[in-house]
Amino acid sequence: MRAQLRPGPGSTTRPGRFRRFSAVAAVLVALAVILAACSGGSDSSDSEKKSSESTEGTTATTSGGTAQQAATTPEGALAAVNEYLKGQGFEYVGDCATAELPRDKGKYCSTLVSTDTTNGTETYDVGLVGEKPSKRVTFGQTSSSEMGTLWIQVLPRSHADLERLDRDFSPKILADDIAGDEKWLEMNPGDARLHAELAMCYSEAGRLDDALTQLRMAEQLDPTPLRKYDLGRLLLLMRRFAEAGGAFNQALALKPDMPESLYGLGLAFDGLGRFDEAVAAYERALKLNLSFADAHFNLARVLAAQGKTVDAIRHYEEAVRLRPDDAEAKAALGKLRGR
Repeated sequence: MRAQLRPGPGSTTRPGRFRRFSAVAAVLVALAVILAACSGGSDSSDSEKKSSESTEGTTATTSGGTAQQAATTPEGALAAVNEYLKGQGFEYVGDCATAELPRDKGKYCSTLVSTDTTNGTETYDVGLVGEKPSKRVTFGQTSSSEMGTLWIQVLPRSHADLERLDRDFSPKILADDIAGDEKWLEMNPGDARLHAELAMCYSEAGRLDDALTQLRMAEQLDPTPLRKYDLGRLLLLMRRFAEAGGAFNQALALKPDMPESLYGLGLAFDGLGRFDEAVAAYERALKLNLSFADAHFNLARVLAAQGKTVDAIRHYEEAVRLRPDDAEAKAALGKLRGR
């Protein structure tokens, strides 16, 4: 069985190696301060013990340096912000909610943006008192992105050089895409498209269980034929043929004229050893799309196994005609003709 599914119209695919990086940047009025609470107590001074009943430490990290103070959150966090700003020559007045003009004009204040209890981190935006709160903007290669990257196109001297470049660079691109999509989902957990895109990245990285989780979430949020089709594709890859067949049947219930789902259903039956049903599904797919080369190939393979040589040759010939460089189809056709 050659389980080579074509993407359905509009389905989620990774459009080439070089596509958008998904990331999030906080645009600050003056600077961004990220505070990370790190576990572990401090026995170095009695004053630290008195200042906190907790053993958590709080770290303020910026591009300019690091300030650390053992104290409870949020008091310790604000103290760390103050320490950092003081080191940069700025005066800090605390929470922006309590700052006043004109009393605090020219001074800096902070606003808590988010708290991650899992990782023990807090994120603050810091700016001048009285200025408008910072606006978070997106980073990527879409029309709505407000920041992007500069790409340099190179022309390798040979195909071997191109393959090496792709082999060396692709893992980094994939890792960046995964990190970016994960960050996007933190901000937009109800976006089915993002769940589906992250699933495709996980699948390419070999994280099939994670991919399945994301696709199921995408399908729950957006129960369309294309989401169910994508789910079936992944389940085929995981060799969970019965579940894959169920997903393709659900897609067909919503869109009966979708040849890709019929082809996927044929592959699922094929994997389960239900060959007559596989033949019927492949034939239905070809009635909707006679140019479906993989459907011709797999139908020919099943027919040949059933001893229907003449019909198998006809479909192998059509597969080769549609895809002249298909060495596997050519070999199978030659073998049948030589009988």
